[in-house]
Amino acid sequence: MIAGLMLASKEENKSSLAFIGESSTETFSIKDTGGLIDLILERKPEILAINCGTELNGDNLTKNEEELKEEGYSFTPSNSEKKKVERTRAIERSVKHHMENPPEIIRFDPFISSRELSLNSDDSVESLGVDTSNIGSSHEFDAVVGAITARFYSQNQYTRSGVVVPENV
Repeated sequence: MIAGLMLASKEENKSSLAFIGESSTETFSIKDTGGLIDLILERKPEILAINCGTELNGDNLTKNEEELKEEGYSFTPSNSEKKKVERTRAIERSVKHHMENPPEIIRFDPFISSRELSLNSDDSVESLGVDTSNIGSSHEFDAVVGAITARFYSQNQYTRSGVVVPENV
């Protein structure tokens, strides 16, 4: 079993977790980090692909960043990236601490993976043999893209560019 995690940048927002097994796909949207960790411990994936959320709100922006956003610039503030990395590391530490054989953890970007594999609809995901009937939101779809990225990683069909990028075959 492999898994993909779309981690929200703020704990009060729901994160999405997807597991792909031999014949099924399960997706979950969960607010608390403890619930995410419990599911990972219960399902025991071999590989966990994590992307941290990039939601922007006024709390994450400095005054200069707010001015740039008002001028039409779109970007992820650096302090938002710090929060993402901290939550990712906390999940990694907890999973490694509680599991005898923890999953290999990789980073992915749903936009890059979707573009490389032309995954833009349920049909395109199903063409890879992945059931989409349980996907209930765009974040869950992105978590499934993460699990698909983990599958390509497990099959050594990827390149690294800061994140794991699946190679289209």
